[in-house]
Amino acid sequence: MEPFLPRAVESNNSNGDQLGPQTGFLADPGADAYLGLYPQPGVSFDLGRAYQLAQVNIGYGIKPVYGVSDPASVVISVDGGPTFTNSNFDSSPSVNQYGDARTLTIDLTGYTGRYVHMDFYSLAQWPDGAWTSLNEIMFYGTPATTLYALPAKRDFWQPTAVTAVFSIPVSAAKATNPLNYTIDHGAAVSAATMLNDTTVLLTTSPLAPGTSYVLTISNVRDLAGNPIPSNTHVAITMPVLNDITRAPYVAEAGGAINHMVVLEAVHYSANTSPAGDGINWVFTTTPAFLSPTDANTNFSSTGVMEAQPNNNVNRGTGNTTGPQLDYAVTFHTPGTYYVWVRGIADSAPGGSASDSVNLGMDGTCTTTLGNGTSFPQGAGFSWAGPANAIGGSGTIVVTTPVRMLSTCGCGKTGLILTSSS
Repeated sequence: MEPFLPRAVESNNSNGDQLGPQTGFLADPGADAYLGLYPQPGVSFDLGRAYQLAQVNIGYGIKPVYGVSDPASVVISVDGGPTFTNSNFDSSPSVNQYGDARTLTIDLTGYTGRYVHMDFYSLAQWPDGAWTSLNEIMFYGTPATTLYALPAKRDFWQPTAVTAVFSIPVSAAKATNPLNYTIDHGAAVSAATMLNDTTVLLTTSPLAPGTSYVLTISNVRDLAGNPIPSNTHVAITMPVLNDITRAPYVAEAGGAINHMVVLEAVHYSANTSPAGDGINWVFTTTPAFLSPTDANTNFSSTGVMEAQPNNNVNRGTGNTTGPQLDYAVTFHTPGTYYVWVRGIADSAPGGSASDSVNLGMDGTCTTTLGNGTSFPQGAGFSWAGPANAIGGSGTIVVTTPVRMLSTCGCGKTGLILTSSS
């Protein structure tokens, strides 16, 4: 029996918090009671392959301070199967004045699977308690030996991408043959590419939104040559919309004269922070450069994204090493699109030390907005467009329907973004 400490792959918390080693959870204030308990964020684990599970140790904290609630119970499911509840958390008063670290061991004998989901509940509700302190979740088990397929996954942003997931490592020679996969409703599979030893990316004909598809798999074998049961059927699921995964933006189509898409900076599809030097795109409602005397003090959404810490790093133009915000966009009309960004920084008459952003598509930077006059200090939130581009035209050329727009990295730390179009 081997211990393993997987990272969380998904959280249903509206704040987007994820559980990892030495990480706590924040509940949503005002959460409704459920059976006398109060919901904390749930978390899903991908164990990397299927295991015959033996037990799970949940490390948690008991802290006698305002705003922290003891855990009451956890509801667990394996590979989407039936749930079971354990309510054996020790909520007796802590011995240490700063709180006690405790561990709950749950027997998982008889469960085999790759994905484990846990929903936590606390003993108190805001304002008496909001946080439940979870420190570490450690699984114990042995690698499973039976080959089977788990539910396949569609991609929100690419209608021609489906991920097939297997319980144990499979033979690349068999798994990469597209003839071993079929999809109903007339969809076609044209290619199969190994992402890792248990995961295969299928290139398909465009899958229609709102249609339920089934993937059929045959002839795929594990590394020992054992075949998956012939005509294995699995559902193709769509990821749940949350703060980690969002549906794509859609540019105006039809008879519109101006094919426009407006993005809120805080509504990104993915935030790849921090960069290698520790710079992050961080959500805030109190941007550093904003002054009450500025001409325009209103941001357009619930807050802004700020490149922190502001340590005067200048990556220059076209650089992709900084923290990145991605926005999935469906363009109905190919062509040249002009980029405008609304933000706040320190352009002239300020020092122009924090006023540029690199922009691009599908991982390639095409333009940098910020030429020393983009976001005048004292103006508050203002727009920068093609006239503010450095070394380019401030345009993005679209050739295919679904693309990933990106801030390829803040050109200079400290820049604050609220929206773009």
